[in-house]
Amino acid sequence: MEHEGQLDAALTALRHLGRVFRNERDPNVLVDRTCRVMTERLGFARAWVELGGDDRRPSSSPGHHAWPMSGGPRRMGTLFATEPPDAPVSRAALELGPEIAEGLAHALETIELDALTPSALDTQARRAQQALRASEAKLRSYLEHAPVGVLVSTAAGVLLEANAAADALLAEEGLHLEGGTLPELAVEPAAMQAHLQIANSAGRAQSTLPLVSATGQVLQASVDTVRLDSGQLLTTVLDLTDRLAAERGLREREAQYRGVIESSVDGFLMSDLAGRIVEANEAYARQSGYSREALLGMWAWELDADRTEEDWDRGAQVLQARGGLTFETAHRRKDGSLWQVEVVASYRSVAGGRVFAFFRDLSHRQRSEVLTRTRLELARLAETSSVDVLLRFALDTAKSLTESGTGFFDFVDEEKGRGRVGFPPGHMARARELVVPIHRGSRVVAAIGVGNKASPYTDEDLDTLSTLADVVIDTVARRWAEAQLQASEARYRSLVENMEDIVYSLDEEGRVSYVSGAISHLGYRPADVMGQGLDALVHPEDGTAATTRGVARLNQELRVVDWSGAVRTMRDTRRALEDEDGVISGYVGVLTDLTQQRQTEEALRLAQKMEAIGRLAGGVAHDFNNLLSVILSLTGFALEDLPPGSSLRADLQDVLKAGERASTLTRQLLAFSRRQVLSPKVVSLNRVVEEMQGMLRRLIGEDIELVSRLSEEDTRVRVDVGQLEQVILNLAVNARDAMPTGGQLLLETNPTEVTGDESELQLTVPPGPYARLRITDTGVGMDDATRSRIFEPFFTTKEHGKGTGLGLATVYGIVNQSGGGIMVYSQPGRGTSFDILLPRLTAPEDFVSTITPPPIPHEVLNGRGPVVLVVEDDEGVRTLAERVVRLAGCQPITAPDGLAGLKLAEENQDRLALVLTDVVMPALNGHDLVRRLRIRNPELRVIFMSGYAQDMSEALGASNGSTDFIAKPFTPGKLVKRIQQMLKQPVMARAERSS
Repeated sequence: MEHEGQLDAALTALRHLGRVFRNERDPNVLVDRTCRVMTERLGFARAWVELGGDDRRPSSSPGHHAWPMSGGPRRMGTLFATEPPDAPVSRAALELGPEIAEGLAHALETIELDALTPSALDTQARRAQQALRASEAKLRSYLEHAPVGVLVSTAAGVLLEANAAADALLAEEGLHLEGGTLPELAVEPAAMQAHLQIANSAGRAQSTLPLVSATGQVLQASVDTVRLDSGQLLTTVLDLTDRLAAERGLREREAQYRGVIESSVDGFLMSDLAGRIVEANEAYARQSGYSREALLGMWAWELDADRTEEDWDRGAQVLQARGGLTFETAHRRKDGSLWQVEVVASYRSVAGGRVFAFFRDLSHRQRSEVLTRTRLELARLAETSSVDVLLRFALDTAKSLTESGTGFFDFVDEEKGRGRVGFPPGHMARARELVVPIHRGSRVVAAIGVGNKASPYTDEDLDTLSTLADVVIDTVARRWAEAQLQASEARYRSLVENMEDIVYSLDEEGRVSYVSGAISHLGYRPADVMGQGLDALVHPEDGTAATTRGVARLNQELRVVDWSGAVRTMRDTRRALEDEDGVISGYVGVLTDLTQQRQTEEALRLAQKMEAIGRLAGGVAHDFNNLLSVILSLTGFALEDLPPGSSLRADLQDVLKAGERASTLTRQLLAFSRRQVLSPKVVSLNRVVEEMQGMLRRLIGEDIELVSRLSEEDTRVRVDVGQLEQVILNLAVNARDAMPTGGQLLLETNPTEVTGDESELQLTVPPGPYARLRITDTGVGMDDATRSRIFEPFFTTKEHGKGTGLGLATVYGIVNQSGGGIMVYSQPGRGTSFDILLPRLTAPEDFVSTITPPPIPHEVLNGRGPVVLVVEDDEGVRTLAERVVRLAGCQPITAPDGLAGLKLAEENQDRLALVLTDVVMPALNGHDLVRRLRIRNPELRVIFMSGYAQDMSEALGASNGSTDFIAKPFTPGKLVKRIQQMLKQPVMARAERSS
């Protein structure tokens, strides 16, 4: 495109020179205007005219020069490719094509300045005109045969002329472009129109536009339009399609080659023949520690530790001669460390000669070889060594490959990896450390690390450690899997061998091929039944069921005869083993002993029967307590009203004694039903044991020696004496049954301290002072299995029908209810020892007064004191309670049930001081009544009356000092005292309770 513009400029310059030669007669002006044409029209920075002959020099304007030539006539001449040796401005002339230069030079050289006479000037002007026409003809011929399209058009773009190249490029076959327009040739006419507007206004326009070719295809063309002095436009068109495609292909190939080089794991350097580096990829920069920018400009021998500058020069000559070389050498990193490389170098004669070199890090290959040997060695060690040995071998390899001073494994699952491996005892300072997580799937299972390397860790160290970690974890995981499989097999075998049930397998013929050690429960050894059918163990009447075959699943009950001949009930659960074709190849099954379960079920049925009787006894005792309360109270009133010496006094006293015995009977009934109310008192443990010795001697018989070793220290406890006596009696009876041929029963007491270390306590008790009661026999003793179950309800070692299995469970419950704990020690043939621990009293306030309370004050009978609501469904008890309330100096109001009591309480809520209520009542029981009353009056004082233990615990469970309980039957004196105490008792405020 630039060349075509030069053609246009040359033609224009020739036309201007023609006008100058025709019109100018002054030589100096002629030279000056000629130089102006050269600078202004052809773009020269400087122009000059050589004058032949003498040293005269015409004047010239700034920027235009005339230089003398020695010898010959003075003629105008030009230099196009060189400059005069003493030219003031060192700038080459504009490089024109040879045809243009020749025509221009010929036109100028025809002018002889010495002969510029009028006639000579006319002659020379004609001569110049002829030369110009000849030169223009040459130029036109050149343009016609130019390889680029040349078009002449009007300012509007109408085509006037087109050379052959333009027709061939843009005209349809057999047609010419003259007469058409330039916008018609463009794919986008508006773009061509804008191009022409720029050329018309600015004098020149250069664009790259899509044009429609002669074949109808779109081509990318360089369009260069120049406005001529005539106003016409000279346009050159150069097809850029092939060149652009070539450039694009070149760029793509260059990008591909650069992509290959940049993505290569090998380092790459390019240098000139002198050894200066002109290109480097990121791989080499990463391996060497230099930045890519720092590498550019370095000398090759500054990186090659084995070669000097002279070695490089010799090597470059050999490479230039051979074209390629491959060798190994050592390169020096930025930190000074060395790395072995394999160099593949080649020579290319581009840009003055270039050396292309790829560098392969040999440490990768060496490390790969070490890792391969490591993998083989780990595989060998996995067959003979432990996981610890494998890990330590791997750590040694990691330290060697990374040049580290220490290494370690740290496992997330410490049970598998045994925590940390490779950590020395104590603390080790680490200057540098590299740690790589080890994954199994998506989970991190461990980490491998190295430390204390003399130089910083590199990416190669990271790759090495990661590869080694993968190798190690694969081997270790396989060992773990094998160990887990072995452990699993051992666990299942241990599970099977330690099961109470008998696990067995049968072959396809029904013969026993395996039986677990639980067969010993039947008195047999596994060898006794191997190879036999199950019918050898089964009761003859059930033998057919035992030999059933061909069934996929079986669940049946069998009677099995043990070695001693006893018959046991067992469940046989069996499943068939089938091969791929569905053919039964054997059976696996479990024999479960149901004998104990059947006995337990029988005991449960008996216990349920006893529970029903107990409920009946409890109900009878409850009603009987109501009657006794009335009888005892009214008898007491009558005795007080009798004058001294009355003959009825003895009868009434007999009535009281009978009532007290009846009260004892109700307590026994409630104890039988497990619903008795405990009456704890402060007693000496020694005294209780002493008072029971006579009874115990009669109970255990003459062939058992009774020995007491009672402590002289304080053993006071707060217990229900009757319940404690029941505990001692139950344990004594069990001891007697354990010594059928006689022995010794030892009772010991002593104070002790519980520190929380008594791990064998069946009931955990808080630390503190306790009194110990130890009951020891010399009987048959128990094994651990029996000892662990003796407190279970219905568990018994006695013969069927001789024990319910509830005695020791009752002992456990009483001790627990008394705030104590119990331990048992026993060995077969060594007897049994029970330790009962009860909280020991130490504070003075725990002493119980033995002073008899004063009699009921007879002067308090006016009944004008505080209002007390009495709620009782039993009319006799209600009347009695009303009378006692009056004796306490209070004003009673009574209700026959809870609903009536609720109504009375609402009517008297402003003056109600106390509620005395039964617990079990129709419609609304005592607990619900009190809960509803306390919605309005949370501090309302309440005394519950009942004969059931659970009623007392429920009543006092959330007491804040405003609730009391009195057990039926009661005497008037006891009830008066409770009422008076409750009315004087301070009640904790709601704010205090919430805090």
